[in-house]
Amino acid sequence: MVASVRRVLPSLLALLAIAGTLRAAGEGIDSTMLNDPPVAWPKVVRVFDNTMLPLWYELLARPESDHKVRSAGAIAEAHRRGMPGLDKAIPKLVAELDRPEAPAAVRVALVHALATLDAKGAADAMFRAGRDGDIDVRQIVDPCLTRWQYEPVRAAWLERIQVKPSQRGTVLAIRGLLAAKDLRAIPRLREIALAADEPAPVRLEAAAALAELKPTGLEAEARTLGGVAGHRGVVGRVVAATLLRRHDGAVAISLLQSFATDPEPTVASRAMSRLIELDPKHVAGVLDAALANPDAAVRLPAVDSLHRNPTDINLRKLGDRLADLHPDVRTKARLAMLDLYGKTEHQAAIRREGLRILNGPYWGGLQQASLLLGAIDHKPAAPRLLELQRHERNEVFVSAAWALRKLDLPDTAAPALAIFNERLRFYKTRINTVPPLVGQGFDEQLSQLAQLLGQRKHAPASAPFRTLIPLNSGPTETRAAAIWALGRIHDGQKNLGFESLLEGRLNAVSPFDLEPPIIRRMCAVTLGRVQAAATVPSLRTHYSGRPVRDDVSNACGWALERITGEKMPAAGIEEERQVGFFALPIGK
Repeated sequence: MVASVRRVLPSLLALLAIAGTLRAAGEGIDSTMLNDPPVAWPKVVRVFDNTMLPLWYELLARPESDHKVRSAGAIAEAHRRGMPGLDKAIPKLVAELDRPEAPAAVRVALVHALATLDAKGAADAMFRAGRDGDIDVRQIVDPCLTRWQYEPVRAAWLERIQVKPSQRGTVLAIRGLLAAKDLRAIPRLREIALAADEPAPVRLEAAAALAELKPTGLEAEARTLGGVAGHRGVVGRVVAATLLRRHDGAVAISLLQSFATDPEPTVASRAMSRLIELDPKHVAGVLDAALANPDAAVRLPAVDSLHRNPTDINLRKLGDRLADLHPDVRTKARLAMLDLYGKTEHQAAIRREGLRILNGPYWGGLQQASLLLGAIDHKPAAPRLLELQRHERNEVFVSAAWALRKLDLPDTAAPALAIFNERLRFYKTRINTVPPLVGQGFDEQLSQLAQLLGQRKHAPASAPFRTLIPLNSGPTETRAAAIWALGRIHDGQKNLGFESLLEGRLNAVSPFDLEPPIIRRMCAVTLGRVQAAATVPSLRTHYSGRPVRDDVSNACGWALERITGEKMPAAGIEEERQVGFFALPIGK
């Protein structure tokens, strides 16, 4: 039982590490080891078996609905993958679509295939299918006819919006008429938008279209709808704010300012967005209330206002948003400050605000301030970033570790190594007592710290990093970073005593001794950096002879070039045979 757990653990840790890397990437966190050394990948050219097409055409013409649906789906998928020559399928798909007895599922599959092929020549058949078919067919057909600017469908859309709204069908027609900029729709759109008994989604769609088609003269309607207070008037007030989406002028601005203080967040956020577009100063009177609004939908446009009008006072307010309770708001604030940092006159204020939040108590603000100060390379943040390595939240200590790596200061190497050793001991002794996300965070933190020590070529880190070479000696990303860092620390040195251990991990491809690709890749890179000539046969075993879509193979090729001087060929073209389609010919 214990042996089986030990075999499974590396895979589980690898999955955790990959998931953590993906999550961290969303916050702008990267890993330098993944691009050092850089190795070009080949250009991928997809190769298709054209003998599939006659079989799909044959099955498309058979009476069985299942064959028709799956053949149409295969044609659409082949087009998405880039298969050439599928224009010949269009007449065959149209012929099947025009069959009056075609079941609904078949018609949906056929119009989907034609839409995927962008078969503008099939517009007449698509129009007939949409006119006579159900809503599932229209949902595919209408956007296509809109994109193709198919004139005959406009009359059908105008007719459709005249009857009692059917929600999806009416919304599709409204969107088509808006895209066509058909001003004939304005009177009916106005009726739908103002009708209290119509479905709310249809009213809002009509209001949005009306606002685009008639960007002036709707103030009276907006005032009437906006005057109904309470829950009963919520939809009407949202419609009112939407109607003014393209309006300007004193009357519209006054109405929008009143809507910006509406207790319904959707009303307030729509009004705020339009006012800010016109001039951020239009929201000056409601800005503080918007920033204090309990709904993030209102605070988000308020952050836009601060971004567009970066006075010293507003930059402090923007700094406060780094510690907002909602992740979207605080992330938007950080990105706004990063954008403003490119303007020299704001740099001192942004550094000040970042440090202020970094010295605060809230974990969300600590995370965002770490990311901000690391991105702008603000060296004075380093002491506080070291303190945050022991924070209880993984979002904080991972972001702070990344920021330390970005700052890359020599004075942080020794304390970073002490923290690395401390956290690694904790991980090894407490991994079964901490939640999975915390364990994942430890792996990411340790990886960033190890990469920092590798960048700094910090020799005292060599001994603890060597202990992470053996299987199951630590979490995956941490081991990978430690092995990579050993190569940076000992770059150009030889006969270091750990080369055979790295070679064993490179060769660990059997079910009972299996390493994740990232470990094997970093082993190859470090073997190259330490000139491990004795490991050349193993490197050749895992090298394809040219750059391929395999990081381990490419790393082995890079290492062989470092050791032997044999140049890797330039990255060329790699064919990728497309498989997994429905109904392949016999023998394929």
